[in-house]
Amino acid sequence: MVPGLDVQLVGADNYELAVRFLAEWVCDGAGEARRYLADHTEPAGASLLAARGHDAVGYAAIVWEPDYAGFRRRGFRWCTSLSWPGRSAGRASARC
Repeated sequence: MVPGLDVQLVGADNYELAVRFLAEWVCDGAGEARRYLADHTEPAGASLLAARGHDAVGYAAIVWEPDYAGFRRRGFRWCTSLSWPGRSAGRASARC
């Protein structure tokens, strides 16, 4: 846990904050950010937003059924994007 940091699923309450964060740090504008979020929602995946107060400070996207057969066979979920200002984006896999 990081004091003051709140990590939540992206939903109606924080959708616009996620769009602004992605548009500024990850995507080329709000339209691309909205399309990106649409690809990472239930049932195919999930988007997580890390916030400190009213400011977004990080984002992660998860795909429940990865394209890579080796991950699917082993029950791995694919974390497609880890983004936070001042650090490079990354990719990771996790077994859930």
